[in-house]
Amino acid sequence: MPGLCPHPGRVIVERVVAMTNLLAHPMAHLIGRPLWILGVGLLFALAAGALSRSRLALLTNAMAWLLFAIWEALVLAITPEANIRVDLLLIGPLRAGLGLWALLAVLLPLRRLRR
Repeated sequence: MPGLCPHPGRVIVERVVAMTNLLAHPMAHLIGRPLWILGVGLLFALAAGALSRSRLALLTNAMAWLLFAIWEALVLAITPEANIRVDLLLIGPLRAGLGLWALLAVLLPLRRLRR
């Protein structure tokens, strides 16, 4: 039945759009899901337990993600119909900066060990 299968070109376009959205907004799938956000914080906490040299950066990230999960749960509870989230304009760059700090804190000691 030709009507049931989508056009192959349309499927390709939909996949390209989905990949573009994922690359442009890598954390967009976490918005509105405080338990997933909490999971990211838990991963940072586990990494902090395993990597002692970069513990401060990783624990700081874990706390930031925990606070973000609490904030996201409050936003969902108080204003579930919020379509425009101006708070994410502040939270996004803060998360990116903290994530970069954690990445550098993990990678730079490894580079020194190789020498």
